Amino acid sequence: MNRSVRATTGERSEPTVAYILHKNLKHNIELIRSAVGKRKIMAVVKANAYGHGDLEVSLTALEAGCDALGVAFFAEGSRLRDNGITAPILVFGAHSPGLFQAAARKNLAMTVTSPEQVAYLEKNPADTPLAVHIKIDTGMNRIGFPRQDVLHFFRRIQKITNIRIEGVYSHFATSDEQDLAFAFKQLERFLDIIPQLKDMSKTELLVHMANSGAIMQMPEAYFDMVRPGIMLYGYSPDPEYEIGWKLKPVMSLHSRLGLIKLTPENEPVSYGRRYYTKTRTHLGIVAVGYADGFARANTNNAMVLIHDQVYPVVGTVCMDMIIVDLGSDLKCSTGDEVIIYGGRSGAPTNIRQVAKRLGTIPYEVTCSVTSRVPRIHSYD
Repeated sequence: MNRSVRATTGERSEPTVAYILHKNLKHNIELIRSAVGKRKIMAVVKANAYGHGDLEVSLTALEAGCDALGVAFFAEGSRLRDNGITAPILVFGAHSPGLFQAAARKNLAMTVTSPEQVAYLEKNPADTPLAVHIKIDTGMNRIGFPRQDVLHFFRRIQKITNIRIEGVYSHFATSDEQDLAFAFKQLERFLDIIPQLKDMSKTELLVHMANSGAIMQMPEAYFDMVRPGIMLYGYSPDPEYEIGWKLKPVMSLHSRLGLIKLTPENEPVSYGRRYYTKTRTHLGIVAVGYADGFARANTNNAMVLIHDQVYPVVGTVCMDMIIVDLGSDLKCSTGDEVIIYGGRSGAPTNIRQVAKRLGTIPYEVTCSVTSRVPRIHSYD
C-alpha cells in the first residue's frame, strides 16, 4: 500500500473530529508482544477497527509486529486487499458458502462453522486454493461446530478439492470476568479436542483462542496465536474490571463551542423540556450529537472537558448538537476546544468511564462514532 495513504487525514474543517493516536496503538501492541512472546498476534480490525479506521490501524499494527488481521465480513477483508494489504486475513463469523469462491480469489482465509458450508463446498469446490479455519463451539453457543461433531467434519473438509485447513479456533464467553471458572471450562473442552485434530491434520495447524480478556488473564490460552481486539485500542473488555495492564487509549473525540448564550433561571432546555436551568447561567452549544455517535442516552447524563474543567451536558441530546451548562461565571469562549471523549486519566470523559455510565462496554462507544466524524490520524 502506498504510504501516502497513511498521511494525517481529515483536516480540521469540521468542528467535531476523532483523533487517532498511533503511538498509543503501538504501545498497546508492544505490551501484548511482551506478554505472548514469539506467538503470532492477529490484530482484530473488524467494524472499521472498532471505529478507529481499518486501513490506517491495519498498517500500523502490521508495522508494529502483528502477524495477521481479523475481520468480521468478506467486504471488510476485500477492502483491505484492494488497498494493498497482503498480510494474512481471517474472516470470522458464519457466512454464505457462496462467498468462499470470492474469498479464495482475494486470498482471504474463511471460517468454516456449519454442516451446510461443508456440504456446499463438497458440491462446489473452489476454483482457487482456499485456506479455512474451523470454528469449535466450546460453550459460547453462538457459532461453531459442536465438539462431538468436529472430527467428522474435519475429515470431510480435508477431502475437499482446493481447501486447506490452516487453523482451528474457539472463542471465550467470559474471559473478561473476575470469575474465570467457565472460561477455564471452555479451555479444557478445547484442549480435549486439539490433540486429535493435530493427529488427523495433513499440515501444521494454527491453534488460537485468546481474545483480549484471555490475553490479559489466561496465558494458558495463548496457543499459537492470540487475537487482541479492544485492548489494541486501549481498554479492557469489561469497564467494571480493573486489570493491571497499562494500556493507552487510541481515540479521543473533540469538538468546539459554537455559541454561548446567557439564559435565565428556570428555563427549559432542548427537546422535551427534560432539563430546566437551576440559576441564571451560560449555555454552550457544541456541534456533536447522536448522528455523530454521541448517544441520546447521554441526555442529562454526561460531562465534557473545556480547559480541563468538567461541565455537564444538559437537556436532550440532539441529532447534531448538545448543550453544556457553562455556569454563571463564564470562563469559556466560542471556538474553545471541547473534549467529548478522552482527556486526562480518570476524567469522566474517558471512554471507560463513559461506558460505565451508560451501562455498556468501550467497544460500543468507539464503534458508535459515525462516519461523518473525520478521523485525524497522528503518527508522532
